[in-house]
Amino acid sequence: MSGKLKNVMMNVFKNIIKTDTDITSYMNENSRLRPFFVSVKIALAYGTVGIFWILFSSKMLRFFVTDLDELERYEIYKGWLFVVMTTILVFCMVLRNMFSFVEIIDKFRRNYLELNTAHEKLLEMEGNLSRLAYTDYLTGLPNKRALEKEVQRIGDSCDQSRYAVLYLDVDNFKNINDTLGHNVGDELLVEISRVIDKVVRKPDMAFRISGDEFAVIFADAGTTQEIDEKLAQLLDHIRKPWSISGHHFFITYSVGITIYPDDGISMNKLLMNADTAMYAVKKETKDSHAYYSTEIMEKNIRKVELANELRQAVDNGEFILLYQPIKNLGKKKIVGVEALIRWKHPVKGFVSPVEFIPLAEETGMIYEIDKWVLRTVSRQKKEWEENGLGYLKISINLSGSSLVKTGLVECIEDLIEEYGIDCSLLQIEVTETALMENIRESAVILEKIRRIGIKIALDDFGTGYSSFTYLKNLPIDVVKLDRQFIWDMMNVDQVDLIVKSVIQLTHDLLLEIVAEGIETEKQLDYLMLHNCDYGQGYLFSRPLSKEDIELLCCQHE
Repeated sequence: MSGKLKNVMMNVFKNIIKTDTDITSYMNENSRLRPFFVSVKIALAYGTVGIFWILFSSKMLRFFVTDLDELERYEIYKGWLFVVMTTILVFCMVLRNMFSFVEIIDKFRRNYLELNTAHEKLLEMEGNLSRLAYTDYLTGLPNKRALEKEVQRIGDSCDQSRYAVLYLDVDNFKNINDTLGHNVGDELLVEISRVIDKVVRKPDMAFRISGDEFAVIFADAGTTQEIDEKLAQLLDHIRKPWSISGHHFFITYSVGITIYPDDGISMNKLLMNADTAMYAVKKETKDSHAYYSTEIMEKNIRKVELANELRQAVDNGEFILLYQPIKNLGKKKIVGVEALIRWKHPVKGFVSPVEFIPLAEETGMIYEIDKWVLRTVSRQKKEWEENGLGYLKISINLSGSSLVKTGLVECIEDLIEEYGIDCSLLQIEVTETALMENIRESAVILEKIRRIGIKIALDDFGTGYSSFTYLKNLPIDVVKLDRQFIWDMMNVDQVDLIVKSVIQLTHDLLLEIVAEGIETEKQLDYLMLHNCDYGQGYLFSRPLSKEDIELLCCQHE
């Protein structure tokens, strides 16, 4: 029996050790539960020993105790002693872990509250991010994404009500940024946005698209007349003088309008239509508005086609130069010509410069065209010098974008060296408007060209900013008085006095003056009376080919 008891006891203790190893491993993974497992281990050990004492202690104590009564008392006492001690330990363990359980529940409650608070903050952040995604950072107005979303909603709703989508662009805003800085420009945009937001009330909506472009949606637009009235009310508040940081501006707007569902129902179609109508206004008159129409779209399609053909014209050599004579009015002698480019289209015939020059500037092809003109004029100048017409000064028109193009001065120098021509009889003409696009950089380039020996002429004087400050400060040699002054000189009160004053002031500044657009003897007599230096116009000659210019010069000689 003692052998069996020994085996039983050994198996029990092996299992206790194995259980202890498993529990220890789990405790290492869950350190917060270690006190609980220690209590369980102690309770199991005492309980196991107590049970075995009750079952087998009589046999074990027979070896040591001979008095059976004493043995029974001792066995019962010792056996139940273990049972009582185990019970107390289990009770303490339960009591202790009850407090641990309460603590865990309390921590769980706190964690739940923290989680709930974090969730609320996350929802708030998501709301803020959503607002930021649909709000313009500078002005606080809804942005382009918000506009697209609203137009998409209108299109998806299948609503039969008429909506008007308006694009508004601030005219000549670039001049404010370039001359006064972007900070002043931003302040102006913020003020304009504030007024628009105040005037445009629900259910109408206002948006800032980008830069100086805004959009407005008129809900329940009604008739065209009603849209015009609402637009007029809006423009009454924003088309006005503004005072920003001590600077004063009078701001006008180009507005394009498209109607839902008349002009389209999809978001892309409506936004494209409004944008198309707005740019049509900017290219024509500015400070006005236009409704989208199929005529505008057809015109744009023709414009795209013409742009593609214009690019081919540059590659295929479809341009020619005509030359309009310039006379010295005092000597009544041809002293120069103005080179005028013409496009001889293989199908359409001659295309007006009024049509293709703005398109070339818009598409960026103007610089290639201007370089072709410079090379052709240089070659023609060399040819005339060799044929006895070297005294003719040739004037060349340059666009504002070509003027500030990197490498222009070097290109001119290379052509002069290549053809070996007298650069003092070359003249570059630039318009007031072109200069004002980038007056500082343009002035620097003009001064470099002037140092080469080429004369500089300010073309179309009187159509742009018309300030004699520019005549004084810009590096120019010649002023070309716009043809509109010449046309009005004999017909509009006081215009003749303006022309007289311009001639006198130009001479006072030691500059020469050329009158453009002379068509009558009466105009010529007035200009000669007041000592205008040079003139050109149909009274003398239309633009001619180089062969006809040579013939005309020979006849005058």
